[in-house]
Amino acid sequence: MSAPSFARFARHAANAAWRDVDWARAQLQPHAGKTLRVQIWPLAFAGFTLQISPDGDWDDATATSGQQADATLHLTPAMLPRLAAALATAPDKPGAAIDLDGESTLVQTLRDLLDVLPLALEERLASLIGPIAAHGSSRAMRALASWPGYAAGRIGAGLAAYLTEESATLLKRRTFEAFGDEVAALRERVDRLVEGA
Repeated sequence: MSAPSFARFARHAANAAWRDVDWARAQLQPHAGKTLRVQIWPLAFAGFTLQISPDGDWDDATATSGQQADATLHLTPAMLPRLAAALATAPDKPGAAIDLDGESTLVQTLRDLLDVLPLALEERLASLIGPIAAHGSSRAMRALASWPGYAAGRIGAGLAAYLTEESATLLKRRTFEAFGDEVAALRERVDRLVEGA
């Protein structure tokens, strides 16, 4: 998928998520004309820039060579565990897990929008499949998103318990060194016996 395709998809997805959410568009309107650069690591070719329109929607923007975006969103594989942990521990603040930098007021506005994005998506889903099914689907997605953080915590706890409780049965370096010394002494005795015979 080329950069224009990524940009078109992202623009449609963002506008669809916030369509009919007047609060979100009102938050973006004061930032009209500002740009957001989306960097996708390690796919450098897939980066794209979006611009905020006067009515609070997202438009495509062409980044000129000398112009820097007002804010940059870094999408990396490392962000997924952070986002999963944020959804598990603070489901109302997932925006804090997103790697955003740039103009502070725009960055804060984008974080605020990301904090309420799960609710906006659930509302959009409710209009398609009904409120009960949408709530169930959202809970399932939140549980699925929190699973990596839960699994990492359980693995860490299990490893810590193993290392503390089973450390007495683990062989130490000095045990290996003592065994090596005993083997060397036995070899010397065998050599002496062979020479004496």
